[in-house]
Amino acid sequence: MAKPTAQDAQILLQLATWYTESQVGEAINWARSDAFKADYAEFTRQFPSGSDGRMLLNRILGYYETVGTLWKNRLIDEDLLFDWLWVPSIWDVVKNHALGMRTEFAISGLWGNFEAMAEHQRVAAAG
Repeated sequence: MAKPTAQDAQILLQLATWYTESQVGEAINWARSDAFKADYAEFTRQFPSGSDGRMLLNRILGYYETVGTLWKNRLIDEDLLFDWLWVPSIWDVVKNHALGMRTEFAISGLWGNFEAMAEHQRVAAAG
């Protein structure tokens, strides 16, 4: 694989800035707390569309789906990206919700880039 470029570094820094400015880290901390419901049906009852909890979940999913889209289209160096982020850990936290939304809205590719990136990184790390 080619060495990461200055452009790759710039994209990574922009992603880091967006992560901080949009408070993705805070949303992840919430998703790892007792307030977060691991069961999608229970989560949906407690945090319906438009609620703060739903907004926090969507913040996580939207961020990682965007990163996954850049990764899928090879617009950022994979080694650099995976050196920075361990994607499977957060995918495992929100997987039930991403798959629940995929089923609920009948959109087969919903959050698919996030999922693919997490699974690819998991396999690459194991191999």
